[in-house]
Amino acid sequence: MPYEYEIPAVNGKPLVEIPKELKDKVIDYTVLRDKIIIKASDLVDQLLYEPRVKIKDELGRIVSRITEYSYPPVASAIVCKDEDYVYAYRPANNWKGYILIDKGEAGVEDAKVIKKVFEIGGKIILMPATYKLYS
Repeated sequence: MPYEYEIPAVNGKPLVEIPKELKDKVIDYTVLRDKIIIKASDLVDQLLYEPRVKIKDELGRIVSRITEYSYPPVASAIVCKDEDYVYAYRPANNWKGYILIDKGEAGVEDAKVIKKVFEIGGKIILMPATYKLYS
């Protein structure tokens, strides 16, 4: 699932550091005077929590669901799911956002991802979705 990152810029130079992880996933990019638009093959966690960066999925929807749980931490881990993937996140060390624990194919690897979360322990939030826990 491709994602579009809109990174603020001045005269074509980014105002936000572009992580190496994003550079490795670039499909296409456009440099404009006031912003850089990058199309990438996957979501890069670090930029989810940068308020100046807009991230859109392939349907043009703003990606922000995980950042709603950024401070204070409400759980040891959060599991959520979209059409393609199931994700598990844990609080970042600085309490600003969450860090990806595991990611798997939706409907195929749900149980594997959820098992990783239970290995961490503590309070776990499963976002509303249908999870396949056995085959």
